[in-house]
Amino acid sequence: MSEPQKEKTYFAERIRALRKQYGLTQKQVADRLQLERSTYAFYETGKTTPGFETLRRLSRLFGVTVDDLIGDAASPTAFLFRSSEMPEYQSRLENPPPGISGEEMALVLFFRQMSPLQKQKCLEFFEVLGKL
Repeated sequence: MSEPQKEKTYFAERIRALRKQYGLTQKQVADRLQLERSTYAFYETGKTTPGFETLRRLSRLFGVTVDDLIGDAASPTAFLFRSSEMPEYQSRLENPPPGISGEEMALVLFFRQMSPLQKQKCLEFFEVLGKL
């Protein structure tokens, strides 16, 4: 299987798994993305791939990075916070809610960008760290 085909297959399987993990139907995901159900279904079968903006919306819907959706194994730190790419996060860092420091807000924003597996590993790490 060629590299582009592997990436296409990974993406299709990944969004299907995430949709099922969240207990959503294809129609519900399509509605949230403002797409036809058939368009979204083609993404899950690998017949077509979405454009960049739809990838961003999918990543936000499922709480993962675009790299996590497309399987960018060359980027193990892809989940790292990049406020310059997300202006809405930059404003939250500059103006955190009362009682939350900028560092604490940064941790929350990092966490939001992680895949479910990364979140689990992060929580396990903090649990161990808390016992030291």
